[in-house]
Amino acid sequence: MKNLLLVCACLLTACSGTEHIERTLSIAAQQMMSRPDSALHLLSEIDPGTLGRGRTRARYALLYTQALDKNYIDTTSDSLLSVAYRYYRHRPCSDSVRFLLDYHYGRIHHNAGDCDAAIPHYLTAERYARNADIPYFSGLVYTRLGEIYSDQLNFTGMLEYYRKAHASFTRVGRDDLRAVALINLAWSHRKLKQYDAARACYEEALELTRKTNDTYTESFCLSGLGVIYGCNRDYPHVRKIVERIRQIDPDALTAAEYRLMVETFLHEGNIDSARICLHRAEELAEEINDQALNKHLVYRIERATGNYPKAFDAIEEFFVLNDSITWDMLRQSSVGIENRFYRERSAFADYRLKVRSRTEFGLALCACAAIAALVVRFRRRTRKIRLQIAHYTAVAEDLHRSKEQIRAQLERKQGVERQLKRLVLTQFDQLDRLCFSLYERGTTKAQQEALYREVRQKIRKLADDAAAKAELEEVLDIVHDGLFARMRAQFPKFKESDFDLLRYIYAGFSAQVISVLTGETLTNVYTRKSRLRARIAASQSPDAAFFLEHIP
Repeated sequence: MKNLLLVCACLLTACSGTEHIERTLSIAAQQMMSRPDSALHLLSEIDPGTLGRGRTRARYALLYTQALDKNYIDTTSDSLLSVAYRYYRHRPCSDSVRFLLDYHYGRIHHNAGDCDAAIPHYLTAERYARNADIPYFSGLVYTRLGEIYSDQLNFTGMLEYYRKAHASFTRVGRDDLRAVALINLAWSHRKLKQYDAARACYEEALELTRKTNDTYTESFCLSGLGVIYGCNRDYPHVRKIVERIRQIDPDALTAAEYRLMVETFLHEGNIDSARICLHRAEELAEEINDQALNKHLVYRIERATGNYPKAFDAIEEFFVLNDSITWDMLRQSSVGIENRFYRERSAFADYRLKVRSRTEFGLALCACAAIAALVVRFRRRTRKIRLQIAHYTAVAEDLHRSKEQIRAQLERKQGVERQLKRLVLTQFDQLDRLCFSLYERGTTKAQQEALYREVRQKIRKLADDAAAKAELEEVLDIVHDGLFARMRAQFPKFKESDFDLLRYIYAGFSAQVISVLTGETLTNVYTRKSRLRARIAASQSPDAAFFLEHIP
C-alpha cells in the first residue's frame, strides 16, 4: 500500500512538473519577439533533465535555439537543434515550425562560415515562410541571404534580397526592423556607387531610429551618411557627422569614421591629425577590407609628406591585400553558381508542390462537386415530392370547399323555393278572398264600390306593411345577388322612402302600380325615379353599373 501511494505521489509530481515546464515554454514563446533576453532567461532556468516527453524536449530545443539567435549568440553546433529536427522530421507540423528548423540550421552553418551548406536551408526556409505568409520570417531569411551575397561581393544580388527584406519588414509594421532593412539597402546602394539612393535610405532610417531612441542604430546611420559625404568630398558635413557620433557615444566611432577624419585632415593639410586618426583606424581594423583601405591612406599620407619609399611599400601592401580580396571573390563565384542551382532546385520543388497541391485540390473539388450534385438532386426530388403532396392537399381542400359551397347553395335554394312558395300561396289566398267577395256581392254599383274599397284597403295595407316590405326586399336580394344589402351599404344617405320606391322599381312594377302603392302622382314617380338614377350614376359606388342595370 505504501509503495502504491509513493508511485501515485511521484506521478502527480511529474504531471505538475510537466505542466509547469509547458507553461514556462509558452511564456518564453510569447516573449521571444518583444523581450528575447527574458525568454532566454526563462529557458535557461529549465533543467533539461526534467524534460520528459519528446514533444516537450523538441519544443524546448527549438525555442532555446531561437532565443540564442535573438540575443546575437552565434552557435556553430546543431546538437540542440537536432533534437527538434528528429522529432518534427516525420510528424505533421506547421510551416512556421518547418521554417524555424531550416532557418536555424542555415544560421548554424552561416556562423561556421559554411555558406555552401547554409544556402539550401535558407532557400527551404524561404519557401516555408511564403507558405505560412509570415512577413517577419520572410524578412529574416532575405536578410541572411543578402548577407551571404555581401560576403561574396555580389552587390546586385545583395540589393535584390535586401529590397525583399525591406518589403517584408514594412508589412510587419515595426520601425526598428524597417530601420535595419533601410541600412542594409543603403549599404547595397553604396557598394553599387548609387550614392543618392544610399543617402535617402540612411536619412529615412535615421528618422526611424530617432523615433525609437535607438542610439546605436542612429550612430550607424550617421556613419553611413559620413561615408556618402566623404565620397562626394563634402568634408564639412563629414566633420559634423563625426562630431554628432562622438556626442552620442565617444566609443561609437569605428575604423570607418576614423578613415573619414583622415581624409578630412588630408584635405585640410593637417598631416599630424591625419596620422593620429589613421593609427586609431588601424587599431580598430578587423577585416581585410579595412586593412587594405588603411594601407591606401598610409600611401596617401606618405606621398603627401614626400616619404616615397614608405609610400611605395604601403601601395605594394595595398595591392597584395586587394589581390587577396579579388581571389576571394573568384573563389566565391562558384558559391553564387551553386546558389542559383539551389534556387532552381527550390523553384522546381515549389512547382512539384504546387502541382501536387493542385491535383489534390482538383480531386477534392471533384468529390465535393459530386457530393453537392447528389445533395442537390436529393433536395430537388424531396422538394418535388413535397410540392406534389402540397398540390394534392390543396386540390382535396378545394374539393371539400366546393362540396360545402354546393351544399350551402342547395340549402339556400331550398329556402328560397320555400319562401317563394309561401309568397305565392299567400297571394293566391288573397286572390281567393277577392274572387269570393266578387262572387258574393254581385255586380251592382253598391257592390262595385264596396269591392273597390276592399281592394283599395288591401293595397294600402300591403303598401304600409313593414313585414311585407322586408320580405319583398329579402326576395329581391335573393333574386338579384344581394342587391339591396349592397345598396344600403354603399348609399347610407338614401331615405327609407327612396328605398321603398327602388324596391317597387326592382320588383318590376309599372309606374301606375307604383303610383297606386305609394299614393303619389304618376309625374312625381317618374321625377323621383330619374333623380335616383342620376344620383346612382354620379356616385363613386363600385356597383353603380350593377344598380343601374336593373332599373328599367
